[in-house]
Amino acid sequence: MSVSPKLSKGLKLYHRTTAAGAQAILADGFRDGTGTYLTDREWSGVWLSNNPLDENEGTKGPVLLEVSVKATHREMAQFEWIEEGKPYREWLIPATFLNSRMVVKVAGGGMSVSPKLSKGQLQALHSLFHLYAPRFLDTTDSGAGSDAARGARLTWASGIIGHELSSFNDLQPDEAAQLIETMKKALGQEIKPARRARERRPGRDLARAYGTAGRRGESSNEIQMVDGPTSELLDRLREQLGWTRERLDAFLKSKHSPIRSGVVRTLGEANRVIWAMRQMLRRAA
Repeated sequence: MSVSPKLSKGLKLYHRTTAAGAQAILADGFRDGTGTYLTDREWSGVWLSNNPLDENEGTKGPVLLEVSVKATHREMAQFEWIEEGKPYREWLIPATFLNSRMVVKVAGGGMSVSPKLSKGQLQALHSLFHLYAPRFLDTTDSGAGSDAARGARLTWASGIIGHELSSFNDLQPDEAAQLIETMKKALGQEIKPARRARERRPGRDLARAYGTAGRRGESSNEIQMVDGPTSELLDRLREQLGWTRERLDAFLKSKHSPIRSGVVRTLGEANRVIWAMRQMLRRAA
């Protein structure tokens, strides 16, 4: 099946928060939250869903924010949390990525804003332009602080990002990053790649197996056996339920077991058990 590589109009997602949280997000963008989220490691990012959620799904706060995210399907796929039987989709997206690609507003109406430039970006723009302009722009007839120099700066920036600017403060974070990269390349300066998560993610095939093995409709010629991290996660969930190993074994062999074999051997079987245990924990919460 052919999939368009870009979401041209932006993917509409939702985030529920408090009134104070909404004010902070509308003014300055999202900040990462951190937690284990019923896994064996810490994750950081912002939770978004494709449907509005409430306290029954674990969200809190009276304000529902509508977030339009402009990103490719491949970019979004790396942040999605896939779980069997869940009637909605969820993403845990790093705030730095999200804030540069979004427009956020209060669902049902209200002010719509894009996040502001950081002080670091604004300082970098001015300091780099001070070096860039004498070498690549015709500013010989105007002083650095003159109206003519300011006009030349804004004309140059507007031409690169594709719309008219009245000030560098009008730039979106991703537009500022584009200008900074353009000047650094021209000046021969090092361009640092975007910061990645502190812990290396699993490879593409393994990450897909972690999220989809065992799902209905998923088929693969390769059988992946349970690995160490998955076994540790099963033990952690068992302890959170207050079960002994004997209690878990009895559950796996009962008529309510999510697997037919009664024994967890493959990653697909482990995933089905993990999804079932997480549903029990959510209902008990």
